[in-house]
Amino acid sequence: LIFLILFRSSREIGTYRFLLLGFALNDIYFPIVHILTLPVSFVCIFVICSYKDAFVMFSHGILTSKFSICLFASAHSQTMPLLAHLFIYRMIATKW
Repeated sequence: LIFLILFRSSREIGTYRFLLLGFALNDIYFPIVHILTLPVSFVCIFVICSYKDAFVMFSHGILTSKFSICLFASAHSQTMPLLAHLFIYRMIATKW
């Protein structure tokens, strides 16, 4: 998909291809981080504890440091802004 976006897409779609490229890169990056920080098991994929406004997440994968938890949380939180940008871009492109 990355090859198609970079080399085979027409110039008519303009900067929209960079948004598609962001989706493709996130779709590669997120599962890699997920596999490294959290195990794939039937018992418990990850442990999340929440109480009122507090949120704690523990890692049981290959990487168990605080940095890996932050890496997973940042990768997980990138999806919604990408979707928001996609819908805003499509709205602007169709209106004007």
